[in-house]
Amino acid sequence: MKVLFVAGSYPPDACGVGDYTSCLVRALRQTGIDVDVLTGQDWSAAKALHLVRSVRSYRADVIHLQYPMLGFGYHLGPQMLSALLPIVVTIHEVTQAHLLRRLSLYPFSLRSQKVIFTTEAERDYAIRWCPWVSGKETIIPIGSNIPVSAEPQRSQNNIIGYFGLIRPMKGLEQVIEAAALLHARSSDLRIRIIGKLVPGREAYYSSLREKSGDLPIEWCIGADDAATSALIASCQFAYLPFPDGASERRASLIAFLEAGACIVTTHGEQTPRFINDAVRFANSPDDAIEIVNALKADPHATSLLQANAQRASQRFSWQQIAQRHAELYASVVNR
Repeated sequence: MKVLFVAGSYPPDACGVGDYTSCLVRALRQTGIDVDVLTGQDWSAAKALHLVRSVRSYRADVIHLQYPMLGFGYHLGPQMLSALLPIVVTIHEVTQAHLLRRLSLYPFSLRSQKVIFTTEAERDYAIRWCPWVSGKETIIPIGSNIPVSAEPQRSQNNIIGYFGLIRPMKGLEQVIEAAALLHARSSDLRIRIIGKLVPGREAYYSSLREKSGDLPIEWCIGADDAATSALIASCQFAYLPFPDGASERRASLIAFLEAGACIVTTHGEQTPRFINDAVRFANSPDDAIEIVNALKADPHATSLLQANAQRASQRFSWQQIAQRHAELYASVVNR
């Protein structure tokens, strides 16, 4: 079987969905599936026929499109492709997309062979918008984009980690507020911000650095995967204040679950019940600091939370994710 991924972004591009696609490609190849990736194209609607010719040249059994991606921007080439060729599409974001983005998802619901959603909440929301997608939709969770050691070596227990793309609406302001509280209280706890800089967000990053110059923050930006993995694995704690709450769409949450960190995060409408025993929920940076201090003073509670985190992470293994995709591809080819 030959599968072609159509990706608007792909490493080394800074894009979470691009990183996810790279991990999925690697996992599928390990199962013996022949996988190619088409990226770096002109994604405008005017170039749709050229895009179709490029896709057909691979002679793939399955064409799998990931959407949205930073590289696609607001171009409609991906939608045109789905109208002209039979494809499988993974929709990574529905509930958090603004109105125009949600409207741009309609074409994928019409002729796609299969539509993959990453969580049950995303699927249910999409069906309310496009009831005709029911019957060809499925749910396959994402995995962590960074392979983290299952037995991390932690030489310090005073590091609170954060991991993600450096861009607005990721909770970074709350992380910096937590660092300011630590500084004001002369705490020995420190914040470690691990991530990649998104092109076009340099001014935002500079403003964060300027605001946090005197705070106990270690900025680890642009590290390769191996270094990022080691940085995540060495964090005893993690603070992930997602504006819309923790969910199965958050690769950074999955990474810290796999690392067995004591995670403090936020609760939202899409927060799954199965992580309730694997994380602690905080309503504010002040709450988060209090929770970390309480865990630090209670080794038994810390060990239990770490074990629960690693247990919860097992549902996000790339081996299982690849197997689910392989079964879906087989159903498409056989049909």
